[in-house]
Amino acid sequence: MEKRFHAAASEGSVSSLIELLQEDPLILDRVIVSCVSETPLHVAVLLGHLNLVRELLRH
Repeated sequence: MEKRFHAAASEGSVSSLIELLQEDPLILDRVIVSCVSETPLHVAVLLGHLNLVRELLRH
């Protein structure tokens, strides 16, 4: 599921993010505590996906 989360961030897909959050409401918590150096938030920011960044920050 984390691969799908990173893919959503790379694509800037807010709809995929919302779908993933519905499937697993704790996915953001798991990503934060994982040892990954680039979180989906980092990826979305670096790629300029502002709508996805806003949605991530909202959650």
